[in-house]
Amino acid sequence: MANLHAPTGVRIYYAASAVNGFNSYLMDKTYILDGGGLFLPATVPEPNVLLLAMLGVGFIRVWRRTRATRSVQERESIRAK
Repeated sequence: MANLHAPTGVRIYYAASAVNGFNSYLMDKTYILDGGGLFLPATVPEPNVLLLAMLGVGFIRVWRRTRATRSVQERESIRAK
């Protein structure tokens, strides 16, 4: 911690021990850095993870909708024969 410097108003986040056990030595505390910046625990996932999860859910919804549409079309074509 002695080598971290950040000007006032800058916040640096680290994964809290509940998210990443390797950071348990930081004891989930907020540390004031040289220059006035803060070193804080973060308990929420990174935005990239959230974006990836939302894309996955969207893909599944589109896939299900497409599959359901195909099923309806197949049933109608069988009835028409």
